[in-house]
Amino acid sequence: MARLRRPATDPSQNPAAKARDRAAHTGAVDIPTGDYDLSHDNGQLLIRTHTEGPAAAMGHNLTIEVDYWSGQVTLGTTPATSQVQVTADLRHLTVIGGAGGAKPLTESDRPKILANAAKALEPERFPELSFASSAIDGTWDDGSVTGELTVHGVTGPVELRLDQPEQGVLRLAGTIRQSDFGVRPFSTMMGALKLTDGVDIEVSIPFA
Repeated sequence: MARLRRPATDPSQNPAAKARDRAAHTGAVDIPTGDYDLSHDNGQLLIRTHTEGPAAAMGHNLTIEVDYWSGQVTLGTTPATSQVQVTADLRHLTVIGGAGGAKPLTESDRPKILANAAKALEPERFPELSFASSAIDGTWDDGSVTGELTVHGVTGPVELRLDQPEQGVLRLAGTIRQSDFGVRPFSTMMGALKLTDGVDIEVSIPFA
């Protein structure tokens, strides 16, 4: 995964910019302030699902990557002066992992999983997932990001966690309820095996 780089500037030639950069170093990483463009080329957007029901052990807890997405981050001198927005195309998903299950996840399982996801998300009708922050609180290591999420044509408030899982990487993560956005979780075997209403979303942003 390519690391994210901001538009070319040289803060070393600007004492005020250097001071802003030092103030932005709250936490364990050294990230200059500025505007950054995000995409699938320099970050990762993941969706994680979980099974429930009497036959939950037969299903897989899935990790699905969104293949096409973009966004912008404005990093201020503190999280509170920063902003983030992301737009993703839910027509382009890849199943990259599946834990548990009665048998290991196979290549033939992947298109079936995506077909089931398409039935729930209706991506041809509602292709776009979008998020725009309205407030960021806390620190780079332990913060919260609130904003508006649009999925399945429905917009609602969500709160995501902000942290740094490793040096030079910022991560937003949280759980959304599918039913809050008009999405009916996948269910089979008369409900004996189904997905939980809560789905985990994670965006990882590596900075140079």
